[in-house]
Formats: sequence, C-alpha cells, structure tokens
Amino acid sequence: MAWLSLRGLARTLVVRLAGIAGFTLALGIGLSWLLEVAVSEPEWTETAAIAQRAVDRSGLPELLAGQSARSPKRWAEESARFVRELPGVVHIKVWDPQGNVVWAVQAPLIGQHSEAQELRDALAGRVAVRFTAVAPPNAAAENFTAPSAADLYVPVYSPGTARVVGVVELSQAPLRMDAVQERWSQLAWIIALSTGGVLCLILLPAAWRAQRRTRAEASSTAQRSVQRTQELQRTTEQLREALKAVKQRAEETDRMLEVTEAIGSALEQGQLFEVIAHGAARACRVDRCSIFLRDKSGQLMVPVSSQLADRAAAAAKGGDGAESLRALALEEMPSFLLEAVRRQEPVVISDPGSDPRVPQGWVGLFQAKAALVVPLIHQGRTAGVLILDHLKTLHVFTEEEIRLATTLAAQAAVALEKARLYDEIQQRLQQTETLLAVSQAIGSAPDLPEAIRRTTREMVRILGADTGVAWCVTRGGDRFIPLAGYHVPRDLREPLSGLPLAPDDPLLDLVKRLRTSLHSSNSKTDPRFNQPALNLMPHASLLVQPVQVNDELLGIFAIAWVRDSHAFSMDDLRLADGIAKQAAVAIELHRTQRHIIEQERLNAVGKMASGLAHDFNNALVPISGYAEMLLEHQEILQNTAKATKYLKLIMTGVEDAASVVSRLREFYRKREEGETYRPLSLNKMVEQAVALTRPKWRDEALGSGRTILVEADMRPVPRILGSESEVRELLTNLIFNAVDAMPEGGMIRIRTGIREAAATDEARHASSAPQVFLEVSDTGTGMTEEVRRRCLEPFFSTKGERGTGLGLPMVYGIVKRHRGTMDIESAVGKGTTFIVLLPADTTLAGEVQRKTEAPAGPLHVLVVDDEPIARDVLTEYLAGDGHTVETAVDGRDGFEKFKAGRFSVVITDRAMPEVGGDQLAAMVKEVAPETPVVLLTGFGDLMNAAGEKPDGVDLVVKKPIRLATLREVLAKMTESAPTAGAPTPATAPSSAA
Repeated sequence: MAWLSLRGLARTLVVRLAGIAGFTLALGIGLSWLLEVAVSEPEWTETAAIAQRAVDRSGLPELLAGQSARSPKRWAEESARFVRELPGVVHIKVWDPQGNVVWAVQAPLIGQHSEAQELRDALAGRVAVRFTAVAPPNAAAENFTAPSAADLYVPVYSPGTARVVGVVELSQAPLRMDAVQERWSQLAWIIALSTGGVLCLILLPAAWRAQRRTRAEASSTAQRSVQRTQELQRTTEQLREALKAVKQRAEETDRMLEVTEAIGSALEQGQLFEVIAHGAARACRVDRCSIFLRDKSGQLMVPVSSQLADRAAAAAKGGDGAESLRALALEEMPSFLLEAVRRQEPVVISDPGSDPRVPQGWVGLFQAKAALVVPLIHQGRTAGVLILDHLKTLHVFTEEEIRLATTLAAQAAVALEKARLYDEIQQRLQQTETLLAVSQAIGSAPDLPEAIRRTTREMVRILGADTGVAWCVTRGGDRFIPLAGYHVPRDLREPLSGLPLAPDDPLLDLVKRLRTSLHSSNSKTDPRFNQPALNLMPHASLLVQPVQVNDELLGIFAIAWVRDSHAFSMDDLRLADGIAKQAAVAIELHRTQRHIIEQERLNAVGKMASGLAHDFNNALVPISGYAEMLLEHQEILQNTAKATKYLKLIMTGVEDAASVVSRLREFYRKREEGETYRPLSLNKMVEQAVALTRPKWRDEALGSGRTILVEADMRPVPRILGSESEVRELLTNLIFNAVDAMPEGGMIRIRTGIREAAATDEARHASSAPQVFLEVSDTGTGMTEEVRRRCLEPFFSTKGERGTGLGLPMVYGIVKRHRGTMDIESAVGKGTTFIVLLPADTTLAGEVQRKTEAPAGPLHVLVVDDEPIARDVLTEYLAGDGHTVETAVDGRDGFEKFKAGRFSVVITDRAMPEVGGDQLAAMVKEVAPETPVVLLTGFGDLMNAAGEKPDGVDLVVKKPIRLATLREVLAKMTESAPTAGAPTPATAPSSAA
C-alpha cells in the first residue's frame, strides 16, 4: 500500500513539473534514481519474484508434493532448470515442511535441519531474505569493504493448491559496482538531493497531504473490504452451521420416525421392550441400550431389556453383555442411577472407571466406556431409565445427543405406560375370567368338600404350583381339618389327614393377626412355615392363603411349589386372595344352607314331637304296668310261666322306648365335613323313614280326623353310595311333602327298583351300570304346571306361613350331590309323583355277615359308674356269664382299683364327678396301654354318629346295653390286640390326578 502511495505521488510530481523544460533532464535523472532507490523494488525482491516464477515452472513442486519419483538426478535437473534464469546464484537447497534439507548441490548438507526464522516464514507462505557479508580475502587486507550477499527463501506450493510443500533456498552472489557506476551514482545522488530538496520545499506539503488523503482512503477502503469479508465469512459460516443443523435434525427425525414406527408395530410388552432398546441404541448411535423399570411397589428397578445396536455383533458375541443384571432396590442403586431417578434429569458418565458415582462392580458388570442415563418420565413420575452405552471407546455426549435421547425417552415412557395399562387391563380381565371360572366350579360342586377341592385345584393351576391342601374349621370351631387337596402324593394323604390344626397353632395365629397371606420363595428355611403339617408337604416355595369372613378364620389354603422356587408377584397374591374370597362365599353359603336345613330338621322334629311322645308313652305302658303287677302281687313270681311272660312284655316295652329315641337320633344326625359316601341299602332306608315319620302320617293325621296309608313296594336293588343321613332326610321330606299335599287323607306309595341308564338322563356315566329308582307318589291335590316348574326354587312355597320353601330344594340338592336326577309328575286333582334316579354301587356284592361269639374264657372286669343301678345291672350281666367283676363309684376310685389289680377289660361311664370316663381312659392307657377300655354312655349314639372317640377309648357303646350286645363287646375287645390311643379316623384330602 505504501508503494502505491509513492507511485501516485511521483505521478503528481511529473504532471506538475512537465512545463519546466530545462529542469526535465536533471529531474528525470534524479527522479529515476529516486524511483530506483526509494520506490522500485530492490534487486533481491525482483530476484525472489523471478525465482518464484521459475520454481513454479520447474518440477520441484511435484517432487516436494510426492507426485513424481525422487532421485538425485531429478533433483539436479530440476534445480539447474530454474537456476539458469537467475544469474548470480551460488548454490541451492531444498527444504521439506519439517525443516529438513531434502536436496542440495553440496551433498553433505542433505538431511540438515534448521529452525531459522526465515525458513519458518517461507513455510508460512512468505518470501524471506537474509543478508550476509562476504568475508575478507585474508587477514591483512586493508580498506576492504564486505559486499552484501542474500539468501532467498522461496515457498514452493503444491500444484493447483495454496498448500506449501517446501522451500527453495537460493544464495545470490555479491553485488558489484564499478567506478563509473559509483560516480554516476554519486552524481545522481547529488542531483537527486538538490532537486529533491527544492521539490520537497515546494511539493512536500501538497504531496504529504495527498499521500495522507490517499492512505486514509486506502485504509478506509481496506477496512471496509475486511469488514465485508468478515461479514461474508460469518454469513457463510452461519449458513453452513444452519445447513448442518437442518441435516442433523432431518436425520434425527428419520431415526425418531423409525423408532416410533417400530414401537407402534410391537404387539406385546416383551417385544416392546426389545424394540425400544434396539431403536434407541441405533437412533442415538451408541453401542447398547438397556431399560430399567420400577416395579409396582416403586422400590425395585427391574432390568427388562438390553439390546446392542449391531444385532449381528450381538449374535456373534452370544449376548449383549448385560445378562447378569438383576433387580435393584432403590437403596442399593448406584448413585448415578439414583440421581437420574430422583432429579429426573439426564446423567452423563464420560469415564466410568474414574467417576466416583459408578461402583467398580458395576463397571466390571456393564463394561461400558461411556454412558448416558436418561429417566423415563410420564406425568411427573419416573417410570424407569434408559442407559445408553459406548462399549469400545471413550465418548463425550454432546447437547444434541442428550436432547435426542431425552426426546426418545419421553416417547418411550408414553409407549411403556400405554403397554403397562394394556397389560394391566389384560391381567384384570384374566383374573376376572379366572374368578368367574372358580365361581362356576364352586357353584356346580355337589357339596362343600368338592367345592373346596375344585377351588384348591383352580388355585394350584392358575398360580402354576404343584400341589395344594385346604384346611377348614370344623363346626365346633375346635380344630381345622384337611378337607381337600389337589395333586397330593398318595403316601402323604393319610399322614396329612391325621394332622388337624389347632385354633391356637402359631401359623393360624400369625395369619389371623396379619389378616393377609403368608408367602416365601424359599419356604424351607422360613421359620414361619416350621409346622408339622407343612413339614410333611414337600415345598421349595409356599403360599398360605387365609379364608376369612370379617374377623373369623374359616380355613387356609397351602399352595406349594415342589420342584422350583417361585417369585411371587402382587398379581399372584391378588388372584389368590380373590379365589379365597370365593371359597369364603362358598363356605358361608354352605353354613347358611346347613343352618336352614337344621331349622327344617327342627321343624320336622317339632311336627313329630307329639307322635314321638305318644309312641314313647305307649312303650312305657307295659314297663310300668307289668312291673307294678309284679311288685303288688309277688305271688306271680311263683308262677314261672306268668312271670316270664310279664318280664318279656317289659323287655319289649324297653326295646320300643329305645327304638323311639334311636329313630329321633337317626333323623337328627348330621353329616360331618369330609364324611365319605358309603354303601347304603335303599330299601332299609325306606323302612327306617316310614317308621321315623309314622307320628306324622299316622298319629297326627288320625288326630286331625284324616286317614293316611303308606304302601311300600320294594324290590331287591343294589346298594347305592351315599350319606345315610342325607338319604334319610330326602325320604323324610318327600313323605312330609306328600302328607301336606293330602288335607283330606289318602295313600302314599313308595316304590324302589332298577332302571337301566338312559341316554337322555342328566347324569350320564361312562359305564353301563344300572340305576336305582325311588318313586314317592301321593293322591293329593297335585300341582299346576307353573308350581311344578318352580317348586324346586329356594323359598318358593304354596303353604303360606306354614312352609319355608326349602324342603324340595334341599331334596334336589341331595339328589345332585349323589350324582342322581329327579323328575316330577303332577296334575291338579291327580296327585304328585317324585321319581329319583341314583347310580348303583357295584363295588360290593352284599354285606358280609360275621358271627360274634362270646369270650373264650372268664374275664376280670372293672366296672366304673356313678349310678348304682347301672353298676348293679352290669355286675349281674357279667357275673351271670362267669366273669369276675369289681366296681368303682367314679373315675378316681376306678383308677385306684385298676392300679391295685390286673383287669382284662375296663367298662366306664363318661359323665362322672371329679374324674370322668375320658380322663380315666387316658390314665389307664398310660399305665397299661394293652388293656381295652369301653366307654358306656347315654351319648353313645351321638358320639358314634359324629365319629367321636376320646383318646384311650377303644369302643363307644350306647346305654342301655343288652346282654347280647355286652357279650359281643367283650368278645371284640379280647379277640385282637387293642387299638388304644388311635386317633379318630378322618377323611384324607382328596387328590385329583
């Protein structure tokens, strides 16, 4: 720029001095010299320009750029090529960009390295020069003026580019001037100085002003040019950055759309986890993505998926490297995960090995070089985290990568929440269907044990368990008995049946207090399940589910996993609780039905009470009359035949009175829970029912002025399997219903027989076994079609306040429980016929009659009773048969006498002061376990009906006892080893294969 200013100043001077002719030559000489010295470029600059052009025309750029093969010959040729254009060049060196000599005329200089400033300037693209003085010829030389020499450093550019690939160093010979040149130079300097002085005095101010103005304008123009250039560069850079951002956003959008499409195509939750993990890994350009989700409790982080972006590499590797991940409780989570969950912000781990937030164990497990943890947030709640990993190299996540990962996590959180809701709906639907199926199974069960067995079966199947047992509380609430089971091993059924649970059992007490289920995935080591009954069951995991109504515990289900441990979920526990509530409803319904049935029984007993009293009083007539005759007229005793007659009539009265009581007991006998069906004679049951209801159909009817006859037509039939009390109840209700249907009297016909199973029967069986039919008909008023259709509905009655509407529904329920069918034929004015079909039992051909013999020899018997008459009668019976008898007035006296002697049999009453019969039996067994103990009590019928036998008692016999019965008892007690102390047999839990 300064050079241009000087040229402009010179032009101004030439124009202004053009009119001065005489001064033109002197001014031209001076001006030429001035231009040569002050304005024109020095000789070295011209040489550098010439050298630059010569270098560009030579082959040195290709050599330095590596585009031509290098050899000393080639170097020499190319160097000589442009040196010819530069006179005065002494020698030449070629430098590479690293500052090393790659070629020189003087071979020893090759390989020389230099850090000279001029060399660095030339490598930066600027021509550099270094002046040196020529050394004197010798030390004695005087008045020697060292001429100047110049080393030029010329940059060499790569062909077609502005990249410097090397430097050429030229050493120029010293500049010489002869005397003429020196004088002319001196004259030129004098003229120039003189002219310059004059011109300076005249033109310097103006030239100076012009120069300043020009330089200011040039500077302003340059500044504006620089500013515009900078603005253009900034604009270009901004456009480049904007274009890059647009491209990046477009790529991110494409990847987001790809992930969104993949999420939309996922059909189930596991597939969705895999799609999100793999899509996020690819979209964020990381090696692996793992998903952790919080469980429903919110206290655990569960790994649900871990996917490598490169699936081919994952297949070759055999996994994603995170197979050993497990669920983490919040308190044991690494701090970097906890930070992401609680702060709901992304967490960057640039170097896991040195980051204090990452445990060393986690580093070894996850094997990641860098990680980005992004929370999955939905509606302000952290549902889990995405962990994006680089596995091979360290990586610093950029703001754009974090933003993309956060956007992906937001979409994933919404998709996961929708999938969770859908899965929850499906689970609720499945649970509802399951509970409905359980309800249907319970509703179709013929009795409570079968309903509980089906409930146990459904619970085992639905939970994926192996076996299960159900304990239910007895009617008295004094114990919990195993009522049903499913897949219970055969060798465990009998031991389990002998292990009822006491109400104060620690396990039951814990269930009552917690009011919830007990479960353990490792139940063998769980002290809560250290219980004798549970110890019999093999189990790796165990669920004890209570069956409760309000605060009352009705029973428990013990569901066991035998082979493998089971991880319990909240869905498992909710489902088990729902099934248990269904079982509770079934038990409560059974209780209600049982209560109603008992009320019906009481109602029936009330109806028969007057008749039973009449029969009992009739039975007492011969007893009282003939006994009084014998006391008043003792001479009759001398007449053996007459006395024997009176005594036989008295005995007949005693038997009739006992029969009345027995009939009442048989009617009121209840079927205990777990009682199994046994072979029954239907004809015998009909005879008992007719005799039992005689007070109703004969005595009560005669008292009201009507006559009812009962006709029984019973043919030989096979036995049936059933409950004796329920079949008797069925017959009694049908007879009572017939009596109520004949207000004017009439005929009741009862028929039994065999009917072959028909294809249209409701109860079809695989076998062709015949069916036993029972037909009860009357000649009463009959029923309309509507009444006939509705008569089996509970609480439907045509008797008004006299009826409960439960008699016939109860009959129908008994028939269904016995796998039978019932048909009703009726017409108004023509009476009603009930036809019941029951499957025949073909397992037994008939009863095996066993003849009971008297004991082989005399026995030593201890009789214990607080009633003197009972003691005396037994003493007379036993002494009359040749036995030795000792008596005691109570249990304490009896035990003292037992310890003092040896007895073959002990016969004791039950209800005695201080020490009762139950206690005495136990005390006797402690001293002599082999001695049989017979409990003779007025409660014998009820105890035998309920299967009740106290510990230590071998046999329970009712009072009054006849001599023949006493002989049978003694023979039975002495013919085989006693079974004292054996527990009361209970029904083993049923098990379905």
